[in-house]
Amino acid sequence: MLTTRFAAGLLFTAPLVIAAACKPSSSGGDTASNGDDGGTENGVTFSCTQTSDSLCTEELAPESAMASEQQVCAGEMGTFATGPCTRVGVVGCCVSSVITQCFYSSIEASIGQEACTSPKTWMGASDGGAEAGGGGVGVTKLATGPDNTVAIAIDATNVYWAARGDATGTGSILSVPIAGGSVTTLATAQSPTALAVDATTVYWTTGANVLSVPIGGGTTTTVVSTAGTYNAVATGSGDLFWMGEDDVFKEATTGGTATTLFTGTNHFVGLAVDSTNVYFSENGATTGGVRKLPIAGGTPTTIASYAGFPGAIAIDATNIYWLDATNQSISLAPLAGGDPVVLASTDPNDVTPTSAVDGPTAIAVDATHVYWTNGGNGAVMSVPIAGGTPKVIAESALPSAIAVDATSVYFLSGLGEVDKLSPKPE
Repeated sequence: MLTTRFAAGLLFTAPLVIAAACKPSSSGGDTASNGDDGGTENGVTFSCTQTSDSLCTEELAPESAMASEQQVCAGEMGTFATGPCTRVGVVGCCVSSVITQCFYSSIEASIGQEACTSPKTWMGASDGGAEAGGGGVGVTKLATGPDNTVAIAIDATNVYWAARGDATGTGSILSVPIAGGSVTTLATAQSPTALAVDATTVYWTTGANVLSVPIGGGTTTTVVSTAGTYNAVATGSGDLFWMGEDDVFKEATTGGTATTLFTGTNHFVGLAVDSTNVYFSENGATTGGVRKLPIAGGTPTTIASYAGFPGAIAIDATNIYWLDATNQSISLAPLAGGDPVVLASTDPNDVTPTSAVDGPTAIAVDATHVYWTNGGNGAVMSVPIAGGTPKVIAESALPSAIAVDATSVYFLSGLGEVDKLSPKPE
């Protein structure tokens, strides 16, 4: 058995799946490596279906606690016609015409990551270990695009995302309906670093440029092209906001002259906007903080000083939330100002490969929970805003970005996959 311990006492157990060589039996059937069609030998339960002259799969018998999951898994394992994937617990059983197994989990992320055909549906439970079926949640692959995804945005109709591709200038801006469907390529030959959307337009940064394209596709427009490095973009109140290393800028979405709202001395990282303020995180030489600035410009106010290095941020009507990839934590502070509250962190004594916060890459918030992606262990996580136990709600290969709406969680795999978790776990 493979056992993985998550932070806050979450224990996940997965049956081991291995590849083995099949042998033709005397009757002409496909057999497992010991010459049998199936059964138990030395406590190992196995089954074999041959996909070529030499490959099959074997399954090790589960512990009783995983029996129900294993039965579902065994129903898919060894069947290799093209079809959907099924996820149970932290184990993925894949029906695929091109590989012999699909073990899609943070425990073994190297086997069959992209081999399943679209659409791919994972069926499991929000605790990662309960029986599939009632009370479960589903992750559906909406699309696959270029590698090195960097940003995601959603509206009521579509998911929009940015990917850098395999080399500079080979990235794209794309969209797919939130209900699933055909992918639309909105722009190509890009090197995007951030993405935002309003009612009519998608905006993105590419280092020294801010560009836009209509949400339904059309001509790409250069909004700003100056010397500088732009790493974040947001929209709000009819304006477009973007951020450089130590500057915050604004321009009307209808066009006009860009305004510098603030120039600082520290390194700016995360950006968010509401109807009143622009919010940003900044990192100094040894400490950081989160600040707000009136959208009309003025003097920034420190919301919270922080003995760490805040990165991406999210806001609601009450709080600002941020991740810290250096100190491996997720925190909040009241927008009105106050002491930071750590919602989740990695236990420094936890040496297992999967923890509540492990190389966080992106953060989002809804009315009740904070969500984030872990680049280190591939977990998509949530924790109640009011505090509680962090929970693994999904897994992905190198997850890079996350967004939420009233019913679903959307996240990107660094390998180019767009996934939707619906309904959101409670």
